[in-house]
Amino acid sequence: MDEAKQNILGSERQAQEILREAEIKANTAKASAGKEVNRIITEAREKAKEKTRTEVDRIIAEAQQRAGQQVAERIKAAEQQAQDVLREAGNKAQVSLTYAQREAERIIAEAKERADLVVKEKLETLEKETSNTMPPAKDLDKTESVGGKKAKKESTKQPSPIPEEKPEAPGIYKGTIELAIPPPIGLDRMLQLHKHLKQTPQVEVLNLGGSVDKGITIRLLLENPTPLLKVLEDLPEVQKASDELSGTDKTVPTRQTEEEPPVKRILVITKE
Repeated sequence: MDEAKQNILGSERQAQEILREAEIKANTAKASAGKEVNRIITEAREKAKEKTRTEVDRIIAEAQQRAGQQVAERIKAAEQQAQDVLREAGNKAQVSLTYAQREAERIIAEAKERADLVVKEKLETLEKETSNTMPPAKDLDKTESVGGKKAKKESTKQPSPIPEEKPEAPGIYKGTIELAIPPPIGLDRMLQLHKHLKQTPQVEVLNLGGSVDKGITIRLLLENPTPLLKVLEDLPEVQKASDELSGTDKTVPTRQTEEEPPVKRILVITKE
């Protein structure tokens, strides 16, 4: 009996020791498992963080790249738009400039046409006035030529001595004289000159003609020898008066015809 009890007690002790060892081993295993779990979790967290950082960096890099591309595209589009605006503005400016130039040319042409018309009307009025007060030079020349023919006929019947004509002194003129006034000519200056010539003693204004563009001619009749150059230069409208050289190109076209004898011409420069 005692031996059986002892065996039972021994078995219980052995079982307890086994349980204790198992519990120790279990606790040890739990502790090891816990550490392993913690290690695995820590590693997983680190990996997750690393992956997250890498993914975030990749996303940021891609976003920056896309943003850079978008910025570059927007800058390029803005530059292209600016060039288009500048090109369109340049085209509009060119069109406006061309239109303005054409409009200015049209206005100048119309003003010139109106001015020429006014000058022409003034010249026609003055020529009519002079024609009413004095016969034209052509008629006078014709009268003189008729008289000459009569004198010739009479001379065949009764010869008479021909008086010798004395040469005129320099600057002294007599007979029909043509004043040539080259352009540019101010209408006011020309009108004042015409008025003063009509008021000058021993000077008869026969007629006038021409145009502002080509020049004005005024024909005078001097009954007596007259220092015409000095008379002209004393007028307030005249800057210079001189004989027109023969054989040179005329700055103002003459109004002589083939039937008319050549007349002396004086070149008159008016003041500005």
